[in-house]
Amino acid sequence: LLYLRRIFVYHADVKPESDTYEIFSLMELRLMKYIMNPAMIATWIFGVWLVYLAGHEIAMQLWMQIKTAAVVILTYYHFTLGKYLNDFFIVKNLNID
Repeated sequence: LLYLRRIFVYHADVKPESDTYEIFSLMELRLMKYIMNPAMIATWIFGVWLVYLAGHEIAMQLWMQIKTAAVVILTYYHFTLGKYLNDFFIVKNLNID
């Protein structure tokens, strides 16, 4: 999540017609599609699985509530970064597929 923000900073400083702009676009897309999305999905699957295996009483413990809140906040941040990524592609009129 933090690396994508760094790439956005570098990407914003480059002229849209340059090859470097295309490289940053590809880097951002691949990071989101092949690393960040699967990691988020795995986090949610294994988190729900943990609660299922440990029993529902674990969800009432403070540490688990803090952990769940952090995951929800980071999920929101993930989708916000996805919106910013789409904004870069809209500005450049690139085809994401």
